[in-house]
Amino acid sequence: MTASLGFSNEISDLLTQLAGVDAFKAHRVKFIMPIAHCLIAPALQKKVDNTTDLINLWVLHSGIPQAESEMTVNITHSNIQIGKGYAVMASLLLPSLWSKENISALQLGLASALSDYYSLPSKQVLVTTSIIESGLVVENNQEVKW
Repeated sequence: MTASLGFSNEISDLLTQLAGVDAFKAHRVKFIMPIAHCLIAPALQKKVDNTTDLINLWVLHSGIPQAESEMTVNITHSNIQIGKGYAVMASLLLPSLWSKENISALQLGLASALSDYYSLPSKQVLVTTSIIESGLVVENNQEVKW
């Protein structure tokens, strides 16, 4: 991934160390995630009159527009839900180079976007976040490292 930015791995690592988790890392992260897998309760159907795009809502609520081009949302409808129920359960995958502040903004933004998109109270939406370490993503048959 660093080659696509025109930096060698050594220079990329040095810039990352110098920048911390600021602009340089934020620029690099846009190439590989965020990804949300959303499981929708059997009784919940999206309202036909709600045509707002879920990605746009996520960007709006997270306040991180640079992530929009790589945001992915997979929506699956559940056949059966047993036990404590949520209308929407989402698993968010993020690379480890996101700052704690951005992780918080993305997961809270996703929860708010799903709540708005499905017209639900926030207590009906559950988001869990998993942080993915460098080298544990394969894209285009190559390990992605940051």
